Amino acid sequence: MSRAHLLIVAGLIVWSGCAASSASASSDAVSSSDTSADSANNTPQVIVGGANDDGTGFVDWSSGLARPPIVTGIQGGQHVFVSVRTRNLYPVQVKINTMVATPVECKAYNPGSREWKVSLRTDDTWLGYQGITAFVDDPCLVKDKVVRVKVEVTDQNNVTASAYADIQPTWSGACN
Repeated sequence: MSRAHLLIVAGLIVWSGCAASSASASSDAVSSSDTSADSANNTPQVIVGGANDDGTGFVDWSSGLARPPIVTGIQGGQHVFVSVRTRNLYPVQVKINTMVATPVECKAYNPGSREWKVSLRTDDTWLGYQGITAFVDDPCLVKDKVVRVKVEVTDQNNVTASAYADIQPTWSGACN
């Protein structure tokens, strides 16, 4: 089996559950400014982080203590802003899937996974994208609870990297 096929199969297995492969888990725990030894051997990497309240920038979520706000978008949906940093993926027209899920069972909160098609931008040694939305239909279900934000990035060559970050989102809206 070719390397590309192995990476696709590995990516599908990782995406199907919350447990990340050791490569994904280590890249999830790496500070966004660290350089991983994996980048030298062309292993695809992704780091999941947040964005500022306006959807710009990269906010490091690697500590597991992040408390990003749930934002009501202009069309009425509620979301957290997610940013990604990647290495060793072709940056033009990548597919980025985001989902908010329970941390252990990886049960997606509605509306489930969403796909975005974007081109990555340079960020010093990383290629990334800022301000993608990960939706939750009912913010009261996730408010102040540990949830997992899972991201999968697939390039035009079907090379995939995935990772997750655990956060505790805040919500200033009313809950019944």
